Amino acid sequence: MLTDGSTIFRNSAAHAANDEQARRIQRIADWADGLERRGLCRVRSKRQQNPALHIELLNERPSMAIGFNWDGYAYITLFYSVVKRRAPESLNRIEKVTGRGSVWKFDAKHLTDDLFTAIEAAYQEAARNPKSK
Repeated sequence: MLTDGSTIFRNSAAHAANDEQARRIQRIADWADGLERRGLCRVRSKRQQNPALHIELLNERPSMAIGFNWDGYAYITLFYSVVKRRAPESLNRIEKVTGRGSVWKFDAKHLTDDLFTAIEAAYQEAARNPKSK
């Protein structure tokens, strides 16, 4: 069951593998909350063995990105098919930042300012183009 907000995910940082991973979990939550405050997404958390932060598009259910605390380690999974459909102009930027094509699960070494900025641009693009294609 999903719960509005980032609290469940944010609190899971207490169970991170180390202080660095706890900071990364908090960073994902802070970033997603910022997107939500700017009206670019809806943030919901899921309590499970590996807590998840769903960063959903406003006018449809799928998340373009989900943050995870997976066994104490911070990850973001970005869904290529959703980005391609809702923010196609952002694909090249994300691929350039990550050096990857369609497999987008990012661990700590990939959670850079450039990656957060590129994903944020995709949410901005999706918000400007609210109709699914």
